[in-house]
Amino acid sequence: MKDVGDALNMYLQESKDVPYLMVDFGIDKEEVDVKTFDNNVFRCYSHSADAFLLSHFHSDHYNGFVEFPSSSNFHDIYLPRFPEQMPNSILLKRIFFTKWLIQGNNLWVEILNLIVNKKNVPMKKIHLLSKGDVFLHNGHNYEVLWPPRKFDDGEKILTTRTKRVIDLFNEIIKEDNLFSDIYNSLGKCDLDIIETNDRIAFDKQSKEILKELIRSYRFQQPSKKKNKYKKFNEALQDAANRLSIAFRQEDNVLFLGDLEAHELQCVAKELKKREQLHYDCVIAAHHGTHWNRSMRDLNCDYCLASVGKTLASKVDTHYKTISSRLFLTHQVNDIVLQKNQYLIL
Repeated sequence: MKDVGDALNMYLQESKDVPYLMVDFGIDKEEVDVKTFDNNVFRCYSHSADAFLLSHFHSDHYNGFVEFPSSSNFHDIYLPRFPEQMPNSILLKRIFFTKWLIQGNNLWVEILNLIVNKKNVPMKKIHLLSKGDVFLHNGHNYEVLWPPRKFDDGEKILTTRTKRVIDLFNEIIKEDNLFSDIYNSLGKCDLDIIETNDRIAFDKQSKEILKELIRSYRFQQPSKKKNKYKKFNEALQDAANRLSIAFRQEDNVLFLGDLEAHELQCVAKELKKREQLHYDCVIAAHHGTHWNRSMRDLNCDYCLASVGKTLASKVDTHYKTISSRLFLTHQVNDIVLQKNQYLIL
């Protein structure tokens, strides 16, 4: 885990001499001098990353792509799936792609542009992840614990914030013909969608179509709908933490993303029910500042929090009670953990 202030930049390596899974690529610009920041973001390690997981859509978890676009040589990209709650589940399934394309001046267009324009790897795959999905990296399974594939009001896990963003999306898709056209054009890109794991593979022709969409729609945003888009974008940002990916890698790593207390409770109760409570390492939620008392049954050898000077004083002390050692990047800089040992860089 790199010391990037109140942001996250983390790497997971299952065994020696294999590429890494990179989890988020954020930089706190108030604490990190981007001009002097080592361009080789993998300088602590012997190999580079071949897969990238974006936990959620807040800039402190992805803005590194803007500063270091050459660092995106990934075969696989993992993103949170937008949960289904309304009848138009097929539309919701691709909401993130349509969101990118309607925001020509948004960072997400630049990220998508990096993905489809990269020439070093002939095939890129984007995987949409939700609870119950399992993805494989270097022979090890990663199980996604959050967000749910579908919200159920009866389980009382759908919050007002998440419902609002779903409702706004459905309003836009019904009212805005251009938005619908964008979606329909994307649907005609002949993307190879494998239903078993919703993997979307970009072939050469699809890349060209997507690149043209990006170029075109940057300059064709409907002015009369900008207020609607603004509300939708704000709602998505407001609910981003609640839709953050959380995952476990066997009993080695438990990653809690930026989940809020309500969602942490759901995850913790599920892990207790399954008796999956001990981990070598737990990555604390929201830089160590989010906690729920249902997590008190968890225990780990090490707990890590990627945190800078602004949030360091807000780290919840309960994380000390579930771990043998609690490390804050604000105190110790870059951290490398190995099985049963640690190294501070």
